[in-house]
Amino acid sequence: MSTQLILSAHFLHNSSLGCIKCAMKTTKLLSIIPTLLLAFICLCAAAKNTGEPLIAELLLTAAPLAEAEDEPAPPSPEQSYEETLPAETRAVQTEAIQPALADSGAYEHAIRETTIINGVSENGGSKVHFSNRTDYNIDINDFVGAGPDFALADTDEPQVLIVHTHATEAYLPEEAPGVNGSTARRSTSADENMVAVGERLIETLEAGGIKCLHDVSFHDHPAYSHSYDRAAESIKSYLEKYPSIKVVIDVHRDAIWKDDGTRVKPTVLVDGKKAAQIMIISGTDKGGLTFDTWRSNLRFAAALQYAGDRMYPGLMRPLNVAAARYNMHFTSGSLLFEVGSDVNTLDEALLSAELMGRVMLEVLG
Repeated sequence: MSTQLILSAHFLHNSSLGCIKCAMKTTKLLSIIPTLLLAFICLCAAAKNTGEPLIAELLLTAAPLAEAEDEPAPPSPEQSYEETLPAETRAVQTEAIQPALADSGAYEHAIRETTIINGVSENGGSKVHFSNRTDYNIDINDFVGAGPDFALADTDEPQVLIVHTHATEAYLPEEAPGVNGSTARRSTSADENMVAVGERLIETLEAGGIKCLHDVSFHDHPAYSHSYDRAAESIKSYLEKYPSIKVVIDVHRDAIWKDDGTRVKPTVLVDGKKAAQIMIISGTDKGGLTFDTWRSNLRFAAALQYAGDRMYPGLMRPLNVAAARYNMHFTSGSLLFEVGSDVNTLDEALLSAELMGRVMLEVLG
């Protein structure tokens, strides 16, 4: 046989094998199509039952939907907040705050103490400072003017529920120029974590005649993951048992970290005492989850922000209109409070809780 014939036969043999292999791959691919189709149908059915977007919308979403419902990223350090001391904008006594303790260089991360006042100011046409983290066109003045769309009843039944999705969040025991370590402080002691802050808030509200309930569950301990799911179950349980509840406040503390590792301590002077600044977070349905009452919640948040700005200038950080739900869909008076940061002291946070209680009494009557 000639060399040409041999090469031709070899070529035909390889070509046949290639076709056979291609056909086998195609057959395998076709065989899994029914499985993929069934999986897609199940996802669609699940989405319909839960009210969450279909998989096609999930693929177009910048962040996973589960992050907004299960474990939403905290407003900081992921989100940065520019800080200013704008004496020309509003009369905040930031100059009266004592300088932070001198850093001896013994700490890994320095602490920067400041008063955070960013966002749109009243001088810019808005009645309150706020930060819109969504792409919704929001005129905050419409919400300030409207006020809460609910009223508390004259009853001995509980009407306010205080919860803590992250109850173990804690503060520094005393002032310091810096901190060591890469994680924010946590504690399982109810005398030094968010439970203590919630208790001070409740004491103030009940002294003003509003009956409250305090869920002291550690939804973030021993497991941090799915803490928002566990908090949701607690909230639902309380609302089923006490239908008189109209306000649900999830009390947290923030953690504001700069790119260089500096920890930010937001404080303001109130009657000669340092208080931790408070940020109200009002969620929206921008994360894709069903949330019919977010505008009602924002009315409540805007009313609190407006009252707090005037009763205690500088106490309130700008109102955060967030692109996540944060378990605020249960009532038309559900909000999240961030009381100070991880480098505030517990005493500063407790004072802030008391002041915020007075603000709530003013708004709720």
